[in-house]
Amino acid sequence: MLELERLLKVNKLSISLKGEEQITFNVYQNVSQRTSSKETKVKMLKMDPEQQELYDINTKVKII
Repeated sequence: MLELERLLKVNKLSISLKGEEQITFNVYQNVSQRTSSKETKVKMLKMDPEQQELYDINTKVKII
């Protein structure tokens, strides 16, 4: 939690940890795998701007 709190401050987001939890509550991904292939595909579903911003920040440092 301390790292996430630091990232929110560094990126100048006025979102609290509780606010972050509420924003990311409904972030979904679609995971699919063809029966003829062992390859798994992951696609993030459409996010609102706040969700996208938090996702981008978190994936930069591999929190998600």
